[in-house]
Amino acid sequence: MNSCKAIKLALGSGGYFGFAHIGVLKVLEREGIKVEAISGSSVGSIMAVLHAKGLNADEMEKASLEFAEVLFTYRSWTSVISNHMSEEKMMKAVEDLIWVKDFSQLKIPTFICATDLVRFKTVWFSEGDLVTAVRASIAVPGVFPVLEKDGVVLADGGILEPLPVDVFKCSDVPVVAVNLYSYDNYVGWELPRNRVKKPVATLMRTSDVMLWATAQRQKEFWFITIEPDLSCANDESLSVKERAAAMIKKAEEAAESALPELEKMFQRTLPKQEGV
Repeated sequence: MNSCKAIKLALGSGGYFGFAHIGVLKVLEREGIKVEAISGSSVGSIMAVLHAKGLNADEMEKASLEFAEVLFTYRSWTSVISNHMSEEKMMKAVEDLIWVKDFSQLKIPTFICATDLVRFKTVWFSEGDLVTAVRASIAVPGVFPVLEKDGVVLADGGILEPLPVDVFKCSDVPVVAVNLYSYDNYVGWELPRNRVKKPVATLMRTSDVMLWATAQRQKEFWFITIEPDLSCANDESLSVKERAAAMIKKAEEAAESALPELEKMFQRTLPKQEGV
């Protein structure tokens, strides 16, 4: 593909499945497709910031594997609930992870979403304090503490926007969304059935079902959705880093499969108008 082709990229929520975003970015880089703006929800906000600050996909993979153990540990809500992070530790962890403090330090326009639990709506961040934005976007209820700011209570962006695409509805270039909530990714986790019946596992599974359903409703014709098969993440015979690497590879395959459709969108897209 031609290096002048550009997209806007929406990186969805999905916890430990977030490593898949790196695989998609690897393919875009190989194809010379420029990401001119990026959005992120929950774990997608972390990956969006790492890309927007200038890391290439290989650098993102190296940085992300350093906290792979953390993401996979938080898949077990039993341990999470009993080890609820303090606000101070949470902010420090986010700051150490993304390395930058303000949106102005990023190289491309970046949009991060969180959920306003008081007004039942999505809140978008695109300027100012970057640590606060990411901190709010990854605040999974019951896992990380919610964020109170300016009279609102902010929680995980994936509650309302597992696919953070709405911010790009008026885009004049193709929009690509990475959906980590495919049915196949979740159906194998927490089996056999007797494990699903346990209270904490039931709570976790209920959340998975709701987020999957929300992501399905968000899928529309005007953007391309990449849905990698990440069932490899459920293979407990693999180490954490092996599972992360397998997810990245599967996402590369899914992104490559989407290239013909993306090429068609490039052909249909009108040239960008000056001043728009």
